[in-house]
Amino acid sequence: REDTKQRSSEQLLTALRAYSVTLRGINSVQWEAFSGGPAGKDVEIRLSGNNFDELVDSSILIKQELGKYDGVVDLKDDYELGKREIQFELKESARSLGITENDLGMFIRNSLFGAEARRVTRNREDIKIMVRYPAEYRKNIHNLEEMWVPLPSSIMSEKSNINSMKVSTTAASAGRWVPVNELATWKENRTFTTLHRSQQFRSISITADVDYMKNNLDNIMTNFRQNTVAEIKQKYPGVQIEFLGTAEERDKSFAGIFKALPIALMMIYMQLAGLFRSYLQPLVVMMAIPFGLEGAILGHWFFGQSVTILSCIGMVALTGILVNDALVMMDFINLRINEGADVMQAHIESTKLRLRAIMLTTITTVAGILPLIFERSFQAKFLIPMAVTIACGLMFATIITLVVVPSLNLICYDLGLVYRNKEKHA
Repeated sequence: REDTKQRSSEQLLTALRAYSVTLRGINSVQWEAFSGGPAGKDVEIRLSGNNFDELVDSSILIKQELGKYDGVVDLKDDYELGKREIQFELKESARSLGITENDLGMFIRNSLFGAEARRVTRNREDIKIMVRYPAEYRKNIHNLEEMWVPLPSSIMSEKSNINSMKVSTTAASAGRWVPVNELATWKENRTFTTLHRSQQFRSISITADVDYMKNNLDNIMTNFRQNTVAEIKQKYPGVQIEFLGTAEERDKSFAGIFKALPIALMMIYMQLAGLFRSYLQPLVVMMAIPFGLEGAILGHWFFGQSVTILSCIGMVALTGILVNDALVMMDFINLRINEGADVMQAHIESTKLRLRAIMLTTITTVAGILPLIFERSFQAKFLIPMAVTIACGLMFATIITLVVVPSLNLICYDLGLVYRNKEKHA
């Protein structure tokens, strides 16, 4: 749609959400665009604790606070009261007649829903014949009070058991049938359609999406944690707050990246130190890494891409690619110096001689990645940030490698001469 100058997915969702406000008689409406990235909602907050009333009150407070942020849409929770129902409780005097809760419940269910009397096969299909009260009787809830329940025949033969039950004159004259209000009490209530738990505690989850054309998820969650979470914990100390959804998946991904990056840098340094037999030259070679990461960030700005999880993964991979050109350059410089060439001349000649090889290596690598950067299919959109990271970081670092790395190596060589001269005079 964007290529034909039509509304983007986010603009279309904004229009649909504005339209859904006018709908009536609907419990909830939710609009989603087909997208990738971390799983879960943009905002997902789970509350858990022993006191369910506190959970309900805190969820209402959180929804009110989140609703104040511009760009927060489709705000809802998973707490539902459920449907209305009539709950019966059997009287103690009814138990002496041999009636149980199961007997009473099955009779009421069969009377209203129906009991299967027979099945008839018609056109290779089984048709159930259900016996139940007429529709007019089932529509009025007050007819429950006039319902009569049959007593077990074995109990009816014992008059002593009938006399032990305090029934009305009408019930006694009916013989084997007793009105339901003589057997049980009932009340109207609502039941939960679903019970949600977290770590064996009752829980309520609040979810929402963010319209990125109006606001940023990081800004919303930062302000919410600073302004609202402390207030909820102070007001409801027994409520536990967990942040899930996109934020949780992103935190997990970044935690893994932050663990992998130092390990990758340490392995690169160890291999370079073994190759050059020096503790300082590997650092000179690795100086291309921060410049390459800077180029990756500039590349995202140039192509209009957001920095995603895949971009960060690409940066970790980029650290190993960036040292290739600097490694070739440094090895050639050391070779010329070992052959007896002047230090300055060795750096200048090495830069000239390795220019073509380094540039061709970079150009061929970037040329292989460019088709992915300009691919417009939906499947490629997730990989474009990683491709931008590698291509732009490599191009930027190549220029730095040809200029900065030889200069830094000369500075280190001069510092080494100064240090050795001080040792001689000492």
